[in-house]
Amino acid sequence: MLNSKLYNSEIIKQFKLVVYVIFFEFNKILFKKMRNFLLLILLSFVLFACGKEKNIFEIKEYHIVCKQNDLDNIFSKYKEDLYIPITISCGNDTIKKAKLRVRGDTSREEPKKSIKVKLSDPFPGDNTKVFNFNAEYTDKSYIRQFLSSLIMRDAGIKCFTSSYAKLYVNNKFYGLYLMVENIDNKFLKEHNLSEKGNLYKAKKDGACLSLFDNVDVVWEKKTNKDLDKNDLIYLINQINSVSDKDFTAFVRNTFVYDKLIKLVALNMLLANGSTYYHNYYLYHDTYGTGKWEIFPWDMDKTLSYYNWKPYIYHQTSSDWESNNVLIERMLLDKEIFADIKSMIKELSEKYVNYSYMESTITNLETTLAESVEKDKTDKIKDLKTWKNTINNERDFFKNNSKLLLDQINKMPLSFKLNKTYDIIVENPFFSWSQSISPKGKEINYDFYLSKDFLFKDSLKTIIVKNLKDTCYTYTNKLSEGKYFWKVVANDKEYYTEGFNTKNIFYVKKPVVLKGEINKNIIITEENSPYLIDGDVIVKPGIKIQINEGATIIFKPDATLWVKGQIIAKGTEKKPVIFRPINNKSSWSSIYFEHASDSCVLQSVIIEDGVVNSKYTNLYIENSKIIITNKQLHISQERRLCLVWVHQGKFTCKNNYLTSKGKGEGMDINYANSLVENSVFYNLPDAIEFINVTDGVIKGNKVENSPDDAIDLNGCYNVIITNNILLNSKDKAISIGTEQYGASKNIYVEKNLIVGNNVGIAIKDSSTAFITNNTLYNNNVSIVAYKKREGYIVGGNAVVKNSIISKSNKEDIKVDNLSSISISYSLCDSKQISGTANIYNKPAFISESGNNFYLKEKSPCINTGIPSILNYDGTNSDIGAFSRFESQLVINEINYLIPSNSNSGEWVELYNPNNIELDISEWKLHFNKKELIFPIGTKVLPYSYVIIYNSPLKFDELFKHNYYTCKYIYTNLEFNAFENELILFDKFDNKIDFVSFKNTAPWPVVNIETGGSLQLKTPLFDNSNSKNWDYKQNNYTPGDNNNFFIK
Repeated sequence: MLNSKLYNSEIIKQFKLVVYVIFFEFNKILFKKMRNFLLLILLSFVLFACGKEKNIFEIKEYHIVCKQNDLDNIFSKYKEDLYIPITISCGNDTIKKAKLRVRGDTSREEPKKSIKVKLSDPFPGDNTKVFNFNAEYTDKSYIRQFLSSLIMRDAGIKCFTSSYAKLYVNNKFYGLYLMVENIDNKFLKEHNLSEKGNLYKAKKDGACLSLFDNVDVVWEKKTNKDLDKNDLIYLINQINSVSDKDFTAFVRNTFVYDKLIKLVALNMLLANGSTYYHNYYLYHDTYGTGKWEIFPWDMDKTLSYYNWKPYIYHQTSSDWESNNVLIERMLLDKEIFADIKSMIKELSEKYVNYSYMESTITNLETTLAESVEKDKTDKIKDLKTWKNTINNERDFFKNNSKLLLDQINKMPLSFKLNKTYDIIVENPFFSWSQSISPKGKEINYDFYLSKDFLFKDSLKTIIVKNLKDTCYTYTNKLSEGKYFWKVVANDKEYYTEGFNTKNIFYVKKPVVLKGEINKNIIITEENSPYLIDGDVIVKPGIKIQINEGATIIFKPDATLWVKGQIIAKGTEKKPVIFRPINNKSSWSSIYFEHASDSCVLQSVIIEDGVVNSKYTNLYIENSKIIITNKQLHISQERRLCLVWVHQGKFTCKNNYLTSKGKGEGMDINYANSLVENSVFYNLPDAIEFINVTDGVIKGNKVENSPDDAIDLNGCYNVIITNNILLNSKDKAISIGTEQYGASKNIYVEKNLIVGNNVGIAIKDSSTAFITNNTLYNNNVSIVAYKKREGYIVGGNAVVKNSIISKSNKEDIKVDNLSSISISYSLCDSKQISGTANIYNKPAFISESGNNFYLKEKSPCINTGIPSILNYDGTNSDIGAFSRFESQLVINEINYLIPSNSNSGEWVELYNPNNIELDISEWKLHFNKKELIFPIGTKVLPYSYVIIYNSPLKFDELFKHNYYTCKYIYTNLEFNAFENELILFDKFDNKIDFVSFKNTAPWPVVNIETGGSLQLKTPLFDNSNSKNWDYKQNNYTPGDNNNFFIK
């Protein structure tokens, strides 16, 4: 019977075709003798097919002719990729134009060199133009890589083919080589993968998919080489940052899941320990499924190679590199690990066993013997030695599956080490997750701390044995320098090392700040860290300047009192850090009190401390406040705020605040306040104004508040506009009193309010004007009522131009002491009384896609208040978004290219909202051509997408800015007269549209000087020529347009 592994896919196709034709077509018309004749033909074909596929054991001869001096030169400079011209022959065929170089990584240093040959044209009957001749110098059996690649392919993994060759150079026998298929465009095409996808090679040690990967050094891009590696960088960031609870879904959505599980299982079964930190490929199907796939590579160190160590299934890297974060996290994930174990069992029964491989190993032993004996350049002493190594591989297939399953079923399970701070000043705290024994044994932990990264130098290594807990504080003094740490779980029989990307920290002596600061100082990255020891007071009139990259560490309960001035200005790449002394600790606050001048916190990160401000002008921008350890609940009645302000002036722009659902977000009292374009996540009372007059809450995103998203008490003339308020446990917007008096003249405009318990609540004599809001999927959309004693009336609201959709319980709820007047609004559950209200579906572009912009034929268009007009002079629209607004705006167009400033043609799209936008499978039509955005394409809030046709030219003029832009290459092409751009979402809803000419009334672009068309504001109708402008030789890709109108 034929072994399935001896068939290639093409033979199987031909075989099936012949069987079908003979037995299902001809059977009806042919005579019995003719059938017998055809059966003879069929048998001959089967024998031919089998014989042809057995040619995998054939050893071809290749003869290379070159100048010996050239060959000697590249062999002496083996670390360089130097090509020399050669002539190469195989059989009767000769290729005269070819070139050769040394190939490989660590193998380059071996005396028998591996070689890469590139042909100008392939040999007749073959389409291969790149040959990899592997010396297999470290494999004394010569068969490990051949067998491993064969099993990979048999199991359905996209893997290189391999075959054997005798290599002659200048008529001298150079040895037996393994020819390994190149992974390139040809490989992709043969595996039905798009050549437009991005193919990456993990070419050097350290390609571990960790944040420590030096992407430009360790990852080589093999396709689309003129484009960036942004998708790989994004993938690495996602692998490292996605939460544990979302990891399973992330892997399923990001990778070809079944292939990934199978590859990981096979790597374990084949003991492929020399991968995951190099020696593999990553392929991103950018214009197809959008998913990633891993291809194996360089598998000479498989099978019995690691018998000396031995191979351990959960070790994903070498001792000197980071762990592979993807694989380690897969082992930590219960669901994924269960799938891997199930796949191991299946594959060991089907492929990775001795009965399956016995005949193949025997055939190889017979076929290779003569060549092995003849080859004097390898490490094999004699034929007997070689046969002993062959027997090692036989033993591997007999035993390894059982050994692997024993490891999985007996060893303590993988566990995770929590990263320390990069810089430690005293008492470092170490913690890790729990390891579990599959056998139910007690687990102890051995802790290692050393200046030797291999932990072998006993004079530099501290070992604490048999810890019961999953944390440890080292209380002795450490000398300055670089340290490494690890934890090993043991059950007194088996040992498992904990996972982390790299457990490195530095001990540095800090600059200690104590008591009063009486003179101006500059805090720098170079002199960091600085230690706040106790209460430190910046005296009135004194200025502290904190430069980018500086780190300020606080002892527990320490406070930095600012009565003078602090100007802290970091950058996105180098923020200023305020943090506790270790990652289990917290500190008190930065307290601005009667500061003598305005204070600035710009691009800072505040960890486990809070900000208080009293009678101070405080400006916070582009910063993060993150609470993990700090206790925010002081009592049942009192909760600490991440930011507390009393009097003065407060400006908050583009910040991110989060806690673990404890405390409160911002509590602003009596201050002139602006809170704009910030994100609040999992924060009770995320934005609370108390007795604020003329305040503005604008463009923020509040998500998953355990209480209210926005809470107003005793406020006057406050504007709440353009916010996105999602999934609050209580109210999205609460307008009321508490003990501070009623809130009056509150303007609630153009907010998107989705998934909250209550959308908008107005209480206790408070008044609100609610205009152009979209409320969707709230339990109660709008409610007015009396809550507190001492008030004779409840809330009062005037609602206009608003959408109330999919309320779960009630659309409008009003008690008998309150009133809500509604007009020019739409409700999809009933007809609401009032002037010009509409009972209809709002026709959002895509509710399931969270796109609450309006379709072209929405009943909300031009049916709003007649006294309020759109930009084009027509009646206003109903809802938070007018028909002229878009989720993604065609914002700038460069289409006439002067010869002296050629950046190629490009289009800029802009996300005008404070929410990340997934534009996977969206489409941009340009002059009857189409670009489909790759799956996984996401646009950050207030950021851009650049679609261009000349990345290199673009980069020469503008440089790529990956912090604010996403870049996509396509064959974009405009003409000089009339062009059309249409943007569709993946459901084919039209998102934006521009049809423009280079004639009046459109701005006329001068072809000699160049310049781009720029939209004056994303809020304007970009189909109207009056809303565009042009300035000679002026471009703003990835930034506000020069004509930007706020």
